[in-house]
Amino acid sequence: MNDTAIRGALLVASAFIGYQLATSGSGSDPDDGGFKPRFLDRRKYARLSTKAAPHTRMRNANEVVTGVVLHQMGFSRGSDPSKYDAVTAHYKILPDGTIVWSHDHRVRLPAANKFNGYTISVEFAGNLPSVEGSRDPRHYWSPETHGMNNLTNAQKMSGRWLMRHLNKRYGIRYVFGHVQSEAGKGNDPGPAIWRNVAMYAKTALGMSSGGPGYYIDGGKAIPSSWEAVLA
Repeated sequence: MNDTAIRGALLVASAFIGYQLATSGSGSDPDDGGFKPRFLDRRKYARLSTKAAPHTRMRNANEVVTGVVLHQMGFSRGSDPSKYDAVTAHYKILPDGTIVWSHDHRVRLPAANKFNGYTISVEFAGNLPSVEGSRDPRHYWSPETHGMNNLTNAQKMSGRWLMRHLNKRYGIRYVFGHVQSEAGKGNDPGPAIWRNVAMYAKTALGMSSGGPGYYIDGGKAIPSSWEAVLA
């Protein structure tokens, strides 16, 4: 199935679900002081890269989504949503906190290796350091070409809002990092996203990352240094 066919099938099959999320999903949440993120439905603009398209399909009936995988993009193109339409993820969180919805949960994207069958992926814009808050180029991936960014407070707040939304509306109960399915992604999502978003999901929402030392074939465990107690 090509990119156009997948997008057409997605929009027809998920129209009602899309209406619910687009109309009720962006309201303020009393659990976070009434915080209200900007939520954009850009499914009709989403593009699949030539690398991702052959491996993207609608999920089988037995591929039930129970988890979310957190990623960092490794680059930032600012907060213009149109510049991220080809990023392979169901949701993207931009530097200004905008949440972009690109693919319905029924679409199986090649985003997280062997997690793909039962998870959705959330990408945070930015090339984030391996040491939270660092401005040392040694803590960044190819900073000369990908820049140096830090997780913004807006991204943190929107990330937490999205975790609550996915947990409460869809019953998603697991939160993973990409490194748990691909060891080569050693700083994906990185300590800032894990401490500020994943640890919130675990401590405040009761979500699980699989337990201490958990990873699947080809991955490695979340570093213990990321597992800080949520402030």
